Amino acid sequence: MWSGAVVLGLLAVLFLSSTSTSVVAAGGTNLAQVGATVTPLSTPASLTPISMDAASVSSVATPATVTPVSSPATVTPVPSPATVTPVSTPGGPTPAATSGTTASANVTPTPAASTQPEPSADPFRDRKDRMALMVARARVNAGLLPLARSPQLDHAADLHAQDMVARGYMDHDAPDGSSPASRAAAAGYDTPRGSAWLVVETISANSDEPDGAIGWWLSDGVHRRVLLRNYWREFGVAYVKGGPYGRFWVALFGCRPNVLPPVLLDGMLDIPTESCGRSGDAFGPVQSVRVGDTSASAESQAWTDYTAQQSWPAGRPAIVEMRDGSGQQLSVHAADPTGAAAP
Repeated sequence: MWSGAVVLGLLAVLFLSSTSTSVVAAGGTNLAQVGATVTPLSTPASLTPISMDAASVSSVATPATVTPVSSPATVTPVPSPATVTPVSTPGGPTPAATSGTTASANVTPTPAASTQPEPSADPFRDRKDRMALMVARARVNAGLLPLARSPQLDHAADLHAQDMVARGYMDHDAPDGSSPASRAAAAGYDTPRGSAWLVVETISANSDEPDGAIGWWLSDGVHRRVLLRNYWREFGVAYVKGGPYGRFWVALFGCRPNVLPPVLLDGMLDIPTESCGRSGDAFGPVQSVRVGDTSASAESQAWTDYTAQQSWPAGRPAIVEMRDGSGQQLSVHAADPTGAAAP
């Protein structure tokens, strides 16, 4: 027969064992105790774009940092429609003063990277082209210029979308440490370090169709200000199926020195100017232009004061020559927002 002390000792052991098992079980199901807090982002009740006006887009607010979900156990992802983290720009977006520009020089636009995939090999090219047109028309409706399509930004956006699908995450900073600006630079879209030229990225997993993704962006204050920021000049977009939410849209907005691409859209020729950054050897704000359907035709025209828009017959090619206040010149073929030049 066991003594009373022995019985009490066995009961104490059983009690402690039961308590320990309960704590472990709770720890296995409470993700907050293992650093895997999941905060779902609410999806707007309506994707109807809110009213847009150019006066409200002078700056981009930086949202709170999005921390990727770390999941030590099996966790069903919560759909997160979109997120944005603008790349910080030292000194802010206000251009620095122009100085030391050499007169009567021709500025060569930044060449395209040679690593771009052939458009014909892209099964989602039409879907992405429709997104580019929607972004362009949303900007025009807000009193802004449409954006030119950048193959380099397309390529950088596509690589990031594919990486998020492959690794199952949703964030602007990839696990390898790359950022929107560094990925764009690797694709040939260079924005000088410490300058006001920059690249900003938006992401959405909201819909397979472009109107669903852009509707969400335009209905959210931060994303709307990105799409409608006044000094963007170029745009890149990617759509990839798969990943934790079924698909990813990635859009990149940028401006870089010496690249001022004109855009043909809906019977208008839109001509950008340099409003993004300054440096001593970069092309400055456009002072005068001349336009023709061939290089010879453009060169035969008299220089006229710069205007951002002029009527232009749909389907007619356009070559725009631009001249800044120091006499530097750019000659650029115009294209529509999908990157297609008129025949």
